[in-house]
Amino acid sequence: MSENKKYTSADEHIQNGDAYRQKGDFNKAIEEYTKAMELAPDVNVYCCRGRAYYLIRNYDNAIEDSNSAIYLDSDCSPAYLCRGDAYYKKGELDKAIEDYSKLIHLNPNTNMAPAYNNRGEAYCDKGDFTRAINDFKTAIELDPEYAASYLNRGTAYGDIGDYDQAISDFEQALRLSQNDSSSTVPIGSYQNLGYIYFKKGDYDQAIENYDKLIQKLPHYATAYFSRGMVYHHKGDYNHAIEDFESTLKLEPNHSGARKNLDLVRQMRSSN
Repeated sequence: MSENKKYTSADEHIQNGDAYRQKGDFNKAIEEYTKAMELAPDVNVYCCRGRAYYLIRNYDNAIEDSNSAIYLDSDCSPAYLCRGDAYYKKGELDKAIEDYSKLIHLNPNTNMAPAYNNRGEAYCDKGDFTRAINDFKTAIELDPEYAASYLNRGTAYGDIGDYDQAISDFEQALRLSQNDSSSTVPIGSYQNLGYIYFKKGDYDQAIENYDKLIQKLPHYATAYFSRGMVYHHKGDYNHAIEDFESTLKLEPNHSGARKNLDLVRQMRSSN
């Protein structure tokens, strides 16, 4: 096979892989990228296949392909992003932070909001909320429409007890994501708002947000359990029992729901 023919065939496999990846068929995408790799190993193919591996949660292979891409091109930004994401999912937070930092360093004149956001999440998981909040702030400055960064910063503020700032960020995240039907930001925002209002003792607002969460995810056991806990603390035992029973229907081994259901039944019968 001539060199030109070889590369033309590899390009065809890459195009096929890209098409499969766009359709969400990541396994077939990986097959096509692998065929392209056999014909003409290339930095871009390693990056594409690495991201496809990441999307099927094969984080070890994603890291391996990213390593190969970085070996061929030590300034390969997509490889650092993919590897950082994979390290984050594996809980290797320091390695994730190192890759996101390298990515930011390589692109001083580029909008690196996703890298700052992702690094902020890693700092948040490490309990370094000051650095996390600073990274989320930078991501928002770079992209004021970045709903996920408002959600993440709100979570960090909640973790340090700044509930009012957390509520403000969650509400902004909702405003920015309300027209995006594919976004998971509203789910996280309603769940966090419910929890924050519960911590503040505003039970009605907590219930309202858990209601909205359940409307979006009617089979989400945690939402029913969380709302049940609010009803429990509010003294509305009938509704608490209903929610704990709903939790157990969806998740029969939910120990918290079983324990609180028995407790609330006892409290109701003693009144």
